[in-house]
Amino acid sequence: MVATPTPLWRTMGECIMPTYQHAYRLGDIRRFTGWKESTALPAEDATDEARGPLEDDTVVFLHEDLRVTASCFADSKVLFDEVTDAWRLFCRETLQFVVPDWKAESELLQKVGKRAGYSSAALVSDGTSLPRLAE
Repeated sequence: MVATPTPLWRTMGECIMPTYQHAYRLGDIRRFTGWKESTALPAEDATDEARGPLEDDTVVFLHEDLRVTASCFADSKVLFDEVTDAWRLFCRETLQFVVPDWKAESELLQKVGKRAGYSSAALVSDGTSLPRLAE
């Protein structure tokens, strides 16, 4: 049996990190009318930054699966995970949260690299970065 990786997540040690997230002020996220903040953090997540009520100027993270956490790691300190159509709309329209189209960006970099005279073999295999120019 061949194991296939979950496309949205990468494992870093014991934590799971999403491939895309954006930091916001908690006050901006709390403007969502359906906001129900989780106040029951597991004991291992109750570090200094997550104890007690969080202030509106606290930086939180909106992940590509639309969960909100108090940590950049998607599997810890979850503050909100009730993903509804209204929440999706709020994230897209109010917060302007859009997950980048990595494939389109890679294709664009391939085209730019070729126009600049780089051969496709000189580009990184996944097309996400161009080689350094000779000094």
